[in-house]
Amino acid sequence: MGTQKSTTSGSFHATAADTKKERARKFVMRNLLVIVTAIVFVMTYLVLGGISSDREADLSSQRAEILSLKGQLSMSQDELHSEQGAAVEEATGGMDIDHKDDDDKTITDLMKVALTWNGLSDYLDQREKVMKTYGFAADSQFMEVFMPGDTEGVRRTAPSGKTYEAFEKDMKSEFVSLNSSVTNAAGDVYSYFSIVEMRVASGSGAASSTAYVSLSYDMIDGKPGNLDAYTIPGGVQRSG
Repeated sequence: MGTQKSTTSGSFHATAADTKKERARKFVMRNLLVIVTAIVFVMTYLVLGGISSDREADLSSQRAEILSLKGQLSMSQDELHSEQGAAVEEATGGMDIDHKDDDDKTITDLMKVALTWNGLSDYLDQREKVMKTYGFAADSQFMEVFMPGDTEGVRRTAPSGKTYEAFEKDMKSEFVSLNSSVTNAAGDVYSYFSIVEMRVASGSGAASSTAYVSLSYDMIDGKPGNLDAYTIPGGVQRSG
């Protein structure tokens, strides 16, 4: 009589007759797909994690390099400004370029107020602001000639009661730019000659012109003094 094969010889399910080793083998075989999938997942996670870490390290390195380059650029600009200042100081017998930069800012701020207005009423308000801010006397050349007020004839009323104005009520003016040159330096007092560009337009903006103003002045303790200003005849006319 032949030997009968176990009915469970081809099954991966454990039986009561199986040894511990046999049960372990069947458990592994039964869950082989799950185990392989888990191993693949772990390996993939580790590989991708390594790639991510490498990329993060590269990005951190690039960020550090960018910050370093920005710092070097800032230092280079400061060194360039310092070298320019030294060259100007040597060429002009002691003029400090930082001093000139401060003076240019002060006079530019003044001319922005004086030359930027919209209509006669705004012009007169800006005139008062200039006098109060910079302490210019009413009878100074700048206030009498360059920025005349009612007393100086910018607006007057005839005996008939009709009001006459020096320019259109809706005329607009705008500061554009200033270029200065040092004409003398006596200690901390610098003297300048500057050209200012301005734009004047009608209220509708249909016509406009570019005009220029010449300035001569001293900068004393950070304030403009002995200021004379004149409009340069001519300019570029534009329509439309």
